[in-house]
Amino acid sequence: MSNGAPTPLTLLFFGLLLAAVPVYPLILIKLLAALGVASLLNLVYYLWLEPDLEFVYGVIYSYYAFFLLQWIYPYACLTVRNRHWLTR
Repeated sequence: MSNGAPTPLTLLFFGLLLAAVPVYPLILIKLLAALGVASLLNLVYYLWLEPDLEFVYGVIYSYYAFFLLQWIYPYACLTVRNRHWLTR
């Protein structure tokens, strides 16, 4: 799947992560650290192509996309026949 849509397993594991945070709160710190390292590794390539300070926005966006944009794909799947914004 190269379209960027999460697979059902991705949604399952994200739900399990949310359920595991109250039981094992340290997992959230580890997740934030791993997400930061992964985004920085990806942005090293950006810095190689364009050396400026805008790479910071990429790190911020990776946190934003991971935590706040997870609902878009399930919502789009549930409202696939709707022709309004966010469903195409």
